[in-house]
Amino acid sequence: MDQLVNSTSGNQLLSFMDAYSSYNQILMHEDDKAKTSFIIERGTYCYKVMPFGLKNAGATYQRLVNKIFKEQIGKTMEVYVDDMLVKALKRADHIEILLSHSACSASIV
Repeated sequence: MDQLVNSTSGNQLLSFMDAYSSYNQILMHEDDKAKTSFIIERGTYCYKVMPFGLKNAGATYQRLVNKIFKEQIGKTMEVYVDDMLVKALKRADHIEILLSHSACSASIV
């Protein structure tokens, strides 16, 4: 966390973002769906997407986000779980960074 805070030093503009329903953007592998099953009166159900609360969900999500944004992390972006920070040393570069193809085209699903 200290590294994340220290990395913002000297940047003129910062944008903070929170990934919407972050864990639910990751599809469960077919073989793992049965491991999330639960029973209620109307039947047995299982998750199709990764639910919050699974033992390795946090680590899995962080690993995926790090992989998706590997080119930006440490340069124009920092990521901590589902919180993302886009940074720019110069104000004029900030919008360009936010709209860059590599940042906008990342899709988790």
